Amino acid sequence: MTKLGADLIQAMSEALADAQGKHVPGIKVHGVDVGAVDAKAIRKKLDLTQDEMSTVLGTSPSGHKKW
Repeated sequence: MTKLGADLIQAMSEALADAQGKHVPGIKVHGVDVGAVDAKAIRKKLDLTQDEMSTVLGTSPSGHKKW
């Protein structure tokens, strides 16, 4: 196995352990509280349709409309 392959396996193992709530030395988690977001106001300020906004956000139009 290449060093890259071994590094990828180690990184994925660490990511899985972190996702399971296990302590992983060296991992730092930073939380950011952005508060409430008014998606409609942002979309209108940018002069975008709901379909255009969903493209910008990388979401489906139906998912964006539910938000």
